[in-house]
Amino acid sequence: SINPKPLLPLLFTRSADHIEKTLIQAHTQSVVKIASSCQQGHLQLLIIILPDCTGSYGKIKRICETELGIISQCCQPKQAMKCNKQYLENVALKINVKAGGRNTVLVDALSRRMPIVSEKPTIIFGADVTHPSPGEDSNPSIAAISHSFLPLLADVLPKSFHI
Repeated sequence: SINPKPLLPLLFTRSADHIEKTLIQAHTQSVVKIASSCQQGHLQLLIIILPDCTGSYGKIKRICETELGIISQCCQPKQAMKCNKQYLENVALKINVKAGGRNTVLVDALSRRMPIVSEKPTIIFGADVTHPSPGEDSNPSIAAISHSFLPLLADVLPKSFHI
């Protein structure tokens, strides 16, 4: 379940030097607020509108995910201010995956029309390459690869699921 009301009010920092302090402050305040309301759990997601200072993204990710154990989703200030539906949908998809959800399912595999995928543990790879605009030589091409591991479907589907 998701509470649409934020646990904490917005916290601001404009300096790269204060990012760590602000993230720790958010974590500490959330622990206190959850404990004082007799709720169980902990801060699970922090949505961050990136400050306009270079080097902040890596610092935020390192602090949130390795030191505080919080899932973080960073957003560009210009995009967040527009509240564009497509942008917000893409952010929601990223949060869903980070929180352990699935955004896509091979329907043919679920209905057992793909025997290799549905009867044997399978890894599916996807790859993409992005190139700079023609004539642009200051930015490199970027290659990315991702994968999904599908264990035997019979092992992960609920017993009441019928195909």
